Amino acid sequence: EVFDLKNCPVDTIYFGGGTPSLMTPDDIDALLHEISSAFILEDRSEITLEVNPATADNKKLPAFRKVGINRLSIGVQSFQAGNLNFLGRLHNADEAQICIQNAKEAGFENISLDFIYGLPGQTVNDLLSDLKKAVHTEPQHLSLYMLTLEQDTPLYLRAKKGQFIPMEDKRQEDLFNAATNYLGTREFIRYETSNYAKKGYQSRHNLKYWNGDNYLGFGAAAHSYLQEFGWGLRWWNVSDTDKYISCLNGAKMPIDEIEMLSRRSALMETVFTSLRTVDGLQEDYLLKRFGITLGEAVSLPAIDNCPDNLLIIEKDRLRLTDKGALLADELTAHIIN
Repeated sequence: EVFDLKNCPVDTIYFGGGTPSLMTPDDIDALLHEISSAFILEDRSEITLEVNPATADNKKLPAFRKVGINRLSIGVQSFQAGNLNFLGRLHNADEAQICIQNAKEAGFENISLDFIYGLPGQTVNDLLSDLKKAVHTEPQHLSLYMLTLEQDTPLYLRAKKGQFIPMEDKRQEDLFNAATNYLGTREFIRYETSNYAKKGYQSRHNLKYWNGDNYLGFGAAAHSYLQEFGWGLRWWNVSDTDKYISCLNGAKMPIDEIEMLSRRSALMETVFTSLRTVDGLQEDYLLKRFGITLGEAVSLPAIDNCPDNLLIIEKDRLRLTDKGALLADELTAHIIN
């Protein structure tokens, strides 16, 4: 599947998708060996494994570290039983705490914890309780994802049937602000809409997405992107696992679709992804890639019409405030030229 991109340098690897911690350390070792054979794996590469607390114990975690994993993203989601039950998680709060402790004892020094918030009935105090417990475990990174109801997913269908009422925007905003303010007092800086890190521990892999860098995805439904082909080339693999395997067994690329981005599409994506980061949309980048200024990329009159507490425009960049970060999609659509 690596076709003609062999020997290009790689400095981040992310094992994500379903539940990669179900794999054995030997599986991970074999995959890393194949990657090292096909590409130039740079020294001090960031190699992350997503971990479900129910699938990794004090024997597996040290073995994962031994074969080369140096960063964990642990899907805690919540330390509260009711929230975990609502989300249909397999683990409980105690198992999450044990998993974090096992990771530290295994020698991992770069640990991220994932949480989902904005759950029905969740209060600011509920969220802060989770975050205080998280901070107490001394992670280096936290990802806080607002609950979203994707069409035709189980949660979406439950909401449609009236089994629960989604949280209104104002309460979501209160939770987001409370989380950002609290984590700021604990030296976790928000560097992207949903991500907070101690100094020097931003996810290098995820920053590639937000900065428009190249990435290759392997596996069913995986996406890839290369910037240097026209205005950008994107492709994604078939989502059916059996079909994916069948393609590879038949020496066929398992690609589902290929998309060549237009200049406008590439610019819109740049505005969208840049505004998700605290660095914002920078004129130097626009000039280098598109040959346009900040004022040509976005509508200054539209920005002037936005409330003062959503956007901050400076000499050479545009960025969102904490309040504006929750409205990134809507604001991008409103201001782009």
